[in-house]
Amino acid sequence: MDTFMLLVFTYGCSTTVINVARAMCYSRLVECLCEKWDELSAGSISLFCKLPGINKCHLDNEEEFQNMVLLAKSMGVQHVEVVVELKGDIGQSSSLGLLRVGVEDEIDALRSFCHHKEKVLLSAPWANGITHVGQRFVGGAQEFRDVLCKYAIQGGFKFTYVKNETTRVTAVCAMREERGCLWAIHCRAQRANDFFYIKRFSDVHTCGTDVRTSKNPRVSSDLVSSTISEIVRDKPLTRPCEVVTILKRDYGLDVSYHVVWLGVEKAKAGIHGDHSLSFDQLRWYSDAVMRYNPGSYVNIDYDASSQQFCRFFVSFAACISGFNACRPLLFLDGTFLKGKYKGQLLAATAKDGNNGLFPVAFAIVDSETTANWSWFLHELGKVVDGKCHITFISDRKSWAFGVIRFTYLFAKNQNVPEVNSFVLSDTPL
Repeated sequence: MDTFMLLVFTYGCSTTVINVARAMCYSRLVECLCEKWDELSAGSISLFCKLPGINKCHLDNEEEFQNMVLLAKSMGVQHVEVVVELKGDIGQSSSLGLLRVGVEDEIDALRSFCHHKEKVLLSAPWANGITHVGQRFVGGAQEFRDVLCKYAIQGGFKFTYVKNETTRVTAVCAMREERGCLWAIHCRAQRANDFFYIKRFSDVHTCGTDVRTSKNPRVSSDLVSSTISEIVRDKPLTRPCEVVTILKRDYGLDVSYHVVWLGVEKAKAGIHGDHSLSFDQLRWYSDAVMRYNPGSYVNIDYDASSQQFCRFFVSFAACISGFNACRPLLFLDGTFLKGKYKGQLLAATAKDGNNGLFPVAFAIVDSETTANWSWFLHELGKVVDGKCHITFISDRKSWAFGVIRFTYLFAKNQNVPEVNSFVLSDTPL
């Protein structure tokens, strides 16, 4: 009889695997269990199987057994976990209608009264990631490796790569040499479209080690990145400690903080781009703004000797022209940045006719110092109208007095807007 499906039976702390052939029936299955465990008898046991999305399905007769086989086959599952339990001796009182149990039956009675549903982990669909020969992966080798790792994590086994190339990938069970496990898979790219197709697939684990655990060496930072990318996209300030909790609670995985931190960084880089490359693209961005948004003003200040970025100022054409219709007020304030390289964001904001905030200009600097504020106000004087009196409003900080004095003297000696007055508020704006 050829092997049709593997049933993994668990009774207490022991486990056994039975090959279910196509001619296997329910009564013969029970006989095999009674031969394995002497304390069991045909009328004293109850069987419950676990399938993806189904936590506890009864197997008490031939019809239920055949239905389970058909359901598992339709799902593409070739091994099913089955729990063996003893039937409790539960009697009913004729006068009170209450259940009477002995001390030895308390555990079974607790199971009867407390029907706790086993939580379905978000990683449950990973078990159906690889199903059949001919399955294709549009993303090529990278997508196949990602799906294979998730499949192995959910299936509870380890594998090793025999071939791991951009055009072909072959993997076998880690117990192939030690126990002669026959599980193996081979996938290669199609020349016509570069898609990856499964060419050979043997989904039978004869080693008996396919038991899902909370730790698996295939949980890498790349897998963490692909798993939490949507979370990071919705919440960019997601912290690694939050991801550790999410992976434990929703996926049942224990992942080290270092792996999670690296995965979060890769997810952020994939969504928002690399920080260092972003600084390299500032010159391209400056040219693009000046070309496609005429009337804007952009200035990049950099160290001439080291060619390193120092400061960046931008004011768009709509902001420059729109300020002419706003009140002659400019609110100055700064805030810190939370990126990899930190820094400060300085901004000049006006008020429009509806008392709404109107952005005029902003700059990125390394820190909030008098020198940087002086540079910012110097650049700001090039974009605002020099014929009107402007009132500057800022919070009360030590650097503000130096900036005020500098701006006032600068305005008196240069062709920039005349400073009418300064207002220092007691609280940050």
